[in-house]
Amino acid sequence: MKRKQKRPYRSVKVNSVRVDSLLERTQSERLLVAIDVAKEKMVAAVLDEDERVLVTVKWSHPVESEAFYDFVNRLGAERRLEVVMEPTGTYGDALRFHLRKRNVAVYQVSPKLVHDARELYDGVPSCHDSKSCGIIGMLHLNGRSRLFEGVSAARRRMKAATSTLYRYEKQFIRERCQLAAMLARFWPGLTDVLSVGTKSLLTFLSEMGSAAAVAADPNRARQILLKASKKALSVARVEEVLDNAASGYGEVPCPEEVDAMRLLAGDALRTRERVGAARKTLESMAVKDEATKPLIHLLGKATSGALVAEAGDLRDFDSPASVVRFFGLNLKEVSSGQFKGRLRITKRGSSRARHYLFYAALRLIYRDRIVRAWVAKKRARSPSSGLNGVVAVMRKLALALWHVARGNEFDAEKLYDIKHLNLTTSAKDVRLPIDGVDEEQLDDAA
Repeated sequence: MKRKQKRPYRSVKVNSVRVDSLLERTQSERLLVAIDVAKEKMVAAVLDEDERVLVTVKWSHPVESEAFYDFVNRLGAERRLEVVMEPTGTYGDALRFHLRKRNVAVYQVSPKLVHDARELYDGVPSCHDSKSCGIIGMLHLNGRSRLFEGVSAARRRMKAATSTLYRYEKQFIRERCQLAAMLARFWPGLTDVLSVGTKSLLTFLSEMGSAAAVAADPNRARQILLKASKKALSVARVEEVLDNAASGYGEVPCPEEVDAMRLLAGDALRTRERVGAARKTLESMAVKDEATKPLIHLLGKATSGALVAEAGDLRDFDSPASVVRFFGLNLKEVSSGQFKGRLRITKRGSSRARHYLFYAALRLIYRDRIVRAWVAKKRARSPSSGLNGVVAVMRKLALALWHVARGNEFDAEKLYDIKHLNLTTSAKDVRLPIDGVDEEQLDDAA
């Protein structure tokens, strides 16, 4: 009886491997280095064409990465060499950069494929670094990988600008919601007159701080409001704010609470300015990019730039369905407990791209009478559907973007059957309010 190998997944230090002894173990002219990417503790397996693992090496990144590059160079000098890895966040980017700089072909395998192949590989559902390397190599040798082609400098700049805008937008939403909660306690009537998040309210609140301060000095408060709004606020609206401050509807704040509200309003005002600056930067890039130009008329400059930065050129996708899959909007069946048989989107794509597509769908609902009528009908048929109507519009919009990117005009009649729709539906008829979306966000999208 043949003795079973005791430690089939044992790994050794990369600088302790003798390449000449390693090459003597196989006659294969093609070698593969499959890397399981981590932040520091990297592991890689060397496989031949028969999917046989010759050795598994480990090293600490980036301190010992130079030894790994030398190891790869020595293998590549003797045999045809390929490297494959998972696209795990940004941890593998530096490794991939230096390998490509050494003219090594780098491929990538979907993490989902690696996850699904765990039990198929050795009959055991668990996984660890050395085993992951073997799975990655097996998938590559069976044609389940794709060559990493890199991203252009222009696209990287646009992606960085999108990341900055997204971060400031999230921060602004968070600060605006915190401020709305404080106003609900200390000045509940103010948000009935001025919207939270507007420059007028944020400037006014950062200087005055509380309703009591406004009531004590109405002339100064009046001047601040008119200056902050650049006299866009009517005299009647300004007087309404002053009357509301004198009404005393809210709880009286202590001095520390007044300071906290002033500081929060000031922070939100500065974040609002950063959002505007970041949006202008992204828009200036979007108008110069050939991939975004067909989308601008439908989505706007900033949203077009954000989607192309995340997804790349939509003309490179094979079909409209592949665009839907990228956004994570393809459906899967949830068969568990009370949700048995229900369909849900997978959310496996770019969450940042879905964020911008969500607001693009909201704008489309309020601007296109056909889409608006369809959502109203869906809402009337199923009042508890919540965001389902918006998500359904997102799915339709993703399908349309594939065609719009190729120069076709957007036509909602090609997405919806208008025979049974009430096309006189107004925007107010679909103002839900949508679960998870506050009125400020709806106002921004409209």
